[in-house]
Amino acid sequence: MFDIVAKEEVNIRQNIMARTTDLLRKVFGAKWKSCIIAAIDEGHQRPSEIHRRLKEATPRVIDMQLRELEEFGIVAKNISNGFPLRAEYFLTEKGKTVLPLIEK
Repeated sequence: MFDIVAKEEVNIRQNIMARTTDLLRKVFGAKWKSCIIAAIDEGHQRPSEIHRRLKEATPRVIDMQLRELEEFGIVAKNISNGFPLRAEYFLTEKGKTVLPLIEK
């Protein structure tokens, strides 16, 4: 009986590690994602500000990676009311947990 419980615990831990590893690979597997996270860590950033900071990356690539980071729950977007609309990205609590993995 204890063997079955121990094996289930091992399977659960392995499943969690596999999902965590997969998420880290997706987040840090792209060239610019860690740079984007570091830029947003310095405060709420508008997309145009991120584009100016990362001049080597095309705006299309940055926008795609921002969307992916948003899907992963690493960053969130705040759209202000008013005219013109103003979007700003900020790190979520989940995003703040990956900061130690990024060397600035």
